[in-house]
Amino acid sequence: MDYSGKEIVAPKYDREDNFYHGMATVMLNEKWGFIDETGKEIVPPKYEDASKFEDDLMRVLINGKQTFVDRTGREIFASKYFETGDFSEGLVIVSENKKYGFIDKTGKEITALIYDFAADFSEGLAVVRSDGKYGFIDKTGKEVIPLQFGGIYPVNEEDEEKKYGFTEGKMKVWLDGRDFYIDKTGKEIK
Repeated sequence: MDYSGKEIVAPKYDREDNFYHGMATVMLNEKWGFIDETGKEIVPPKYEDASKFEDDLMRVLINGKQTFVDRTGREIFASKYFETGDFSEGLVIVSENKKYGFIDKTGKEITALIYDFAADFSEGLAVVRSDGKYGFIDKTGKEVIPLQFGGIYPVNEEDEEKKYGFTEGKMKVWLDGRDFYIDKTGKEIK
């Protein structure tokens, strides 16, 4: 059903998720597929699991392997990592043995899995942590703000789904017993 109450998808699925970037996942007989906003079935339910489209790719589960498919259902690449997130700004967090790194839309490793924590890219930078210190990397994997902060704060501290990253060019951090905002060069905003 759309926002006006008009039926888009005839009730044939066991479950329909909300539309996100023009597509919605649907489930039938414990398998997932996806439809477009007109209700047209783009990929019939065949996946063991499916996320949502981010950066024009969707993470699905095929024979127990996390695989990324495009908007036509074409398989782009299978992830070789234990855990794979959803794409954000062209990159995705991957993890293995509690270490995190990033890969691009072809599956190419951008950073080795060396971090104890990593957050999605936001405004071109991602928060990472190693040895208890937080810093920021760019999309090439280069550390552009050194790992020096003792803590970081979520974008919206009231939100249950904690998102970390820059918003409107600033990020709240903790260092030397105080919290303050920094800009995207790592300088304190006064």
